[in-house]
Amino acid sequence: MKKLCALFLAAVMSLIIVGTAFAAEVDLSSMSMDGLVALRNDITLELESRLIFDDNRIGEGIYIVGKDIRSGYYEFTVTQMADNTSFVIIELYEDQNHYDNKEKINNDGNTGYLKSIGDMMSINLSDGMILTIRKGSGTIQEVKPAWAP
Repeated sequence: MKKLCALFLAAVMSLIIVGTAFAAEVDLSSMSMDGLVALRNDITLELESRLIFDDNRIGEGIYIVGKDIRSGYYEFTVTQMADNTSFVIIELYEDQNHYDNKEKINNDGNTGYLKSIGDMMSINLSDGMILTIRKGSGTIQEVKPAWAP
């Protein structure tokens, strides 16, 4: 009887271990739309909980480089999006004159539409530039490229 119980217990334990290994992979194609939405919401909440309490938080606003924020290379990460919006807008202007004339810097990676919490964008800021963040907030972390002095 003891051998039978031990054998049964070993079989149950092996099923638990195998089941746990399979649980790590999620087959998205077999999930219902409701299941996918619930999974996305769970992932969003987890990302928010990891990102929102960072000391490098930066909110919506207009920032003058050299006055409000130091010049340098930065990585912006979306942590919060405004209600009823599908993206956070990051724009850079060369100076106050360009900002007043709505002439943003284009096609160099310094203007972006970030679509999801956790999306990231690299930004190169120089004194006098104007950085705008609209429709959300995030964290901004200074990074130093390996090639920089």
